[in-house]
Amino acid sequence: MLQTTVTFLDDIDRDNLYEMVLVVNGPLHMSPGKLAGQTFQAAVRMSALFVWEDKDTRTIVKEAKTPAMFERICKEIPGYTMVDVGTTELAHYGEVATVHVCGPFLHKDRPKLLDNKKVGLVSSAHEQLHVV
Repeated sequence: MLQTTVTFLDDIDRDNLYEMVLVVNGPLHMSPGKLAGQTFQAAVRMSALFVWEDKDTRTIVKEAKTPAMFERICKEIPGYTMVDVGTTELAHYGEVATVHVCGPFLHKDRPKLLDNKKVGLVSSAHEQLHVV
């Protein structure tokens, strides 16, 4: 029988929680399907580099709102940058960086750059993914 445990946010010690953060190159305006595919591939490739032993590790998806902010994150925060070869939806860009995965690190040690106002949470398909 499958058992699940529900933990309420108030019961979590966030400072001591491990996180993996995926930062999406927001100005590319990827469709929800493209975004899902790129973040999935990036997370799988990054997780292949680490053994995830802590069951309380969480994954956060954020969006860099400007090309300069995305480039800065890729340059300053160690991790894996997913590059799309540009054969489908992003063909007009050629090869382009789509997602940067960083971590795992403790929430309290998360690079401050990830909390910049130009790096928001991906929370709404309409607002963040520019779907019409």
